[in-house]
Amino acid sequence: MAGPLQNAKVTAQNLKKFGIKAQEKKIEIATLCAQQDGGTTAQYFKNFGIEDQEKKIEIAKLCAQQSGSETMEYFKNFGIQDQDAIVEIAKLCAQQNGGYTACCFKNFGIQEQDAIVEIAKLCAQQDGRTTAKYFENFGIEDQNEIVEIAKLCAQQHGWFTAGLRLSISRTLESKIKIK
Repeated sequence: MAGPLQNAKVTAQNLKKFGIKAQEKKIEIATLCAQQDGGTTAQYFKNFGIEDQEKKIEIAKLCAQQSGSETMEYFKNFGIQDQDAIVEIAKLCAQQNGGYTACCFKNFGIQEQDAIVEIAKLCAQQDGRTTAKYFENFGIEDQNEIVEIAKLCAQQHGWFTAGLRLSISRTLESKIKIK
């Protein structure tokens, strides 16, 4: 007997075969799938044919809480345009899987620097090692914020941040004049 994850995956993959036309029923099923397997729901979200932007946002948030990495990877499948909602979903992804969020941050297309800094800090607190490795993906220019994020990475994974000298170290060297 298949478990809930397998059931949600198969349902999301094959929803079109049911021929369900009512939007509210598609939303209900997508919500159930997201609660069981957020990653697969994000991956196959287009199969649900949901048009309501608010419902897309609600389901994307459920997916992010359940599987931040796959929600991040397949985020464009949701077709969400609201920048505030995108930032909110990115924060949920960062809290659930900060490393993968740092790795694939550009998938969100966030431009607002304050939001980017906030998400980078969440990533660093959740997975300092991977955030340090992929720090350049955030495109942060503010020297003070760069230092704060580097400190968060060091507190989370000091040995890796100190030894990496890849992303944050190069960024710090090029952006901060060391006296």
